[in-house]
Amino acid sequence: TAAGVVPFEPSKNHRVVAKGTGSKGDILVNADPTTAADAGKLRALPSANGTYHVQAIAEEDFADGQLVLCRPVSREAIVINN
Repeated sequence: TAAGVVPFEPSKNHRVVAKGTGSKGDILVNADPTTAADAGKLRALPSANGTYHVQAIAEEDFADGQLVLCRPVSREAIVINN
């Protein structure tokens, strides 16, 4: 089976592979792209210091590795500095 990449369309929901667990309404950001196993996955916004690029909002609770339903949002950066 061939795999492909489909760009986010703001007018419809998408399913993406989740890294870690989260809840409906969580802000989703890119998982660590420097870790090969996490490339292309999204995770709930962590509390650790850093700059995170918002990709979507979770539309359902999710577990690690699940294809979570999400709603794309305008890309913006969030900086956490505790």
